[in-house]
Amino acid sequence: MPSGEHQITAVVLTPDEGGLGEKLESLLDARAWRAVEVHDLLLAMAELCRRQRTQVLRATWGLQAADEIVLVVADPQAWPDAQMAQLRGALRRYAPGATVWTYTDCVLSPLDQSPPAAVPPPAPPVPPLDAEPRPISREEIDMLLEVEPGKPFGPAP
Repeated sequence: MPSGEHQITAVVLTPDEGGLGEKLESLLDARAWRAVEVHDLLLAMAELCRRQRTQVLRATWGLQAADEIVLVVADPQAWPDAQMAQLRGALRRYAPGATVWTYTDCVLSPLDQSPPAAVPPPAPPVPPLDAEPRPISREEIDMLLEVEPGKPFGPAP
């Protein structure tokens, strides 16, 4: 992938292990989306969170986002409405940069029209430590070794 160019990764949630299908593959190829097929809601969520975490880490290091994250739900009627609602809620919380699309009757369409949330801004940089450590003075050593002022650390003579 040339620098400056981003890629879109589509996590495709399919109800069975029958593959993506020729029509869906051609739609994804036409959009230049790289497909990662999963067959379980939890695995889809894990994959999306992993990719979101990668985006956050890249932003923390000052690097540009590597790719956009998309969830494509193939045959959304195959999944219970309650589970899909939970998945969408979890995506908003844990992978806010992901967009959700559906694939029904050979048509690929966005589920939400709202734009994805941006990757969180990087954390402020940690200030550098002193480059050269200074030696500890004798007074500082004595202070550290004293339990009570005037009494040295260790057993009594």
